[in-house]
Amino acid sequence: MLLMKQLIFLKSASKKENLGKIMHNETLIMPLFEGVDWIELYSRNSDPFFVPEKVEINGHILPLFHGKISLSFWLKTTIPLPSIAVTFWGSPITDLFPLRNKILNDSDEAEAVETVIQKAVERKSWAVVVKDLPIGDPLEKTLMESGFIPVEHDPVWYMPVHKDLQTCLNGLSKGRRRGIEGRWKKFNKLVSVRTAVMNDAEFIKNSYDMIWQKSDMRLEKLTKGFFAEALAHPSSKVFIFERDGMPFGFIMLWQNGSIWFDKYMGTDSSIYREVSFYSMSILYLLKIAPSYGVNLYVAGQGCGKDKEGLGFKPIYVRLWIKPLFLTHILSPMLKRFIKVHSNRIFADN
Repeated sequence: MLLMKQLIFLKSASKKENLGKIMHNETLIMPLFEGVDWIELYSRNSDPFFVPEKVEINGHILPLFHGKISLSFWLKTTIPLPSIAVTFWGSPITDLFPLRNKILNDSDEAEAVETVIQKAVERKSWAVVVKDLPIGDPLEKTLMESGFIPVEHDPVWYMPVHKDLQTCLNGLSKGRRRGIEGRWKKFNKLVSVRTAVMNDAEFIKNSYDMIWQKSDMRLEKLTKGFFAEALAHPSSKVFIFERDGMPFGFIMLWQNGSIWFDKYMGTDSSIYREVSFYSMSILYLLKIAPSYGVNLYVAGQGCGKDKEGLGFKPIYVRLWIKPLFLTHILSPMLKRFIKVHSNRIFADN
């Protein structure tokens, strides 16, 4: 019965399946992983309610994160429900499941999945979640055989960086380009941008907190220590956006080789609507990216319509979820989560 439900869900997502497989092949060519330094940065400054753990199997490091999620928040209900312990395989602070190139064969995959489940049981987690696995990844077969249920999740958006911004804009339709160019002109007139300094840490943290409170998917909450250490790290690129000399927003990027990963943004002002902060700040970053040796911009998840409007392409991903305890209670809740969450994804994209 469970397998039949899984197959029905997969069939409903078949329109994205072939594209997902194509994009998965591209990710094998493009190493879309922020790097070990990024994971270590979080590990040194982790949310005490979202704790990282490293598990080694056959020479492969499995990044696990143990935390709690609010059922009321995830199910979008006012009914007071408890928070439950969940083990995530894959990092909440990376855009894609990071280990595809390091798991080499079916026996390794089966052993890895079993090890993750055992670790979750030891932690008394109520469920295991494999985070943001690209559609078409070979690991899907093992997960399905192990009783995991797939859930549509936000695509990860990316764009090759052009030598100049106008080349990027020229790739858009005439009508769309005209609208973007008008907002871009207004943005440049009203907004100035500078590189963040250590004294900006408090503003960055406060602005991040405001966005986090409004987030659809609250997982880890970053600490002030995280941002302070990030500001001093050479791979971290943080930009402060100001109007009339007063900061109103920031964007934090992580550079791994020639790839920029758009990690966090925040704002503490209503100005962001007036200047189309989200989309115009991305244009600004695309404009300056070549000067940093960047040839690929990974814009992360969420705000799919904005990113698609700028010419970004999606990599479709799924969460894979396996209830471990009280499955007769959690399974109906999971069905509710799939319905609520999938509706949000489809509306956004």
